[in-house]
Amino acid sequence: MMLLLFTGVTVGNQAPVVSAGSDVFGTTNIPFTLAGVVTDDGLPSATLSSLWTKISGPGVVTFVDATDPTSDCTIDTPGSYVLQLEGDDTLLQTTDTINVIISDPTSGSLTEDWVYWH
Repeated sequence: MMLLLFTGVTVGNQAPVVSAGSDVFGTTNIPFTLAGVVTDDGLPSATLSSLWTKISGPGVVTFVDATDPTSDCTIDTPGSYVLQLEGDDTLLQTTDTINVIISDPTSGSLTEDWVYWH
């Protein structure tokens, strides 16, 4: 019987793990905090970056710091949005998205998208 013992076995670079957080309901021009998380195995170079982007939606999304997974952001127009968080370890990238519903407090009613979701 032969027993093989492996020590110092290294697994190759794994893609970052990205969670954009839960869907958000907000109000026009009132900042809210995103709850993203980006983690990595430290390979290939212990460099990890993240970036929030707007994928869809009718208005302008302003991130305080688009490279911070927990950035505050403001949206200027009511409607339904999709925001994406990307993690990049210089070799591999991973993304996750959240849905954001923005209402206008001056209209006195919820957006059609909010009613649809509930």
